[in-house]
Amino acid sequence: MTTPTDQSAGLDPATAMPMTVEGIAASPTTELVNRYRAAVGLIDRRLMEMADDDLDQAFLPDAGVGRWPIRVLMGHLADAEMVQIHRMRRAVAEPGAVLGLWDEHAFIDCDMYGKEGQVRSPIAGFCAMVYTTRQWAGEWLATLTDQEWQREIMHPENGAMSTRDLLVYTIWHFEHHLGFLQAKIAKLMGEEGYAPIAGPAAHAQAGGCASGGSCGCEAQGKARPADGSCCGGSSAQSESTGANAGGSCCSSQANSAESSTS
Repeated sequence: MTTPTDQSAGLDPATAMPMTVEGIAASPTTELVNRYRAAVGLIDRRLMEMADDDLDQAFLPDAGVGRWPIRVLMGHLADAEMVQIHRMRRAVAEPGAVLGLWDEHAFIDCDMYGKEGQVRSPIAGFCAMVYTTRQWAGEWLATLTDQEWQREIMHPENGAMSTRDLLVYTIWHFEHHLGFLQAKIAKLMGEEGYAPIAGPAAHAQAGGCASGGSCGCEAQGKARPADGSCCGGSSAQSESTGANAGGSCCSSQANSAESSTS
């Protein structure tokens, strides 16, 4: 896992604008737990309607949405959830233990997320896995004491990381990839029609543009749709400078690539 720099972006729950890891960390711990649990609800429900060929469509660098196919991206998020929650639980139970690294590209290269011409991993399964893990883990995280949040585990590249540090990174990691996911969906299905899986109320809670919430689109002088849904966004950037990593809302600049070593 490489800790993002101050140029990396997540999804700001107050304004739906890019937020740094440092900015996420500044939130109260109870808000972090709520944000962790609610984030999966920001996924565009059109994801569930996409054909297999679209889900397995890789992208050229000049598409500006990252190279990974959507199925690979969702598979990576599911694997990352298992890695990250295990790290948090180890930090509490085994402070001082040394973490192992995992190679996300090795998982992709061995066709972990489905082989061409064979049964392909279901997108709904990836979403369900992330949702279920976060609801289960969120209940546990809400019980942690201040001391347990401060317990540290050793990361081979980043050194000592507390339980809270690991939660902050987990939030950033998901939202970083969520921006690429939405950019890919918009590329294939159009920028109009975004609707969060969890509905407008949960979208607002997790930082979107639902009615009554602060909207990053409006902050940029863009009109918010009358139905309260997000205005969507696109990215014309190359993968080397990052696609729209600002989450499921407005188009924004982000200096981070799609891949994020964990």
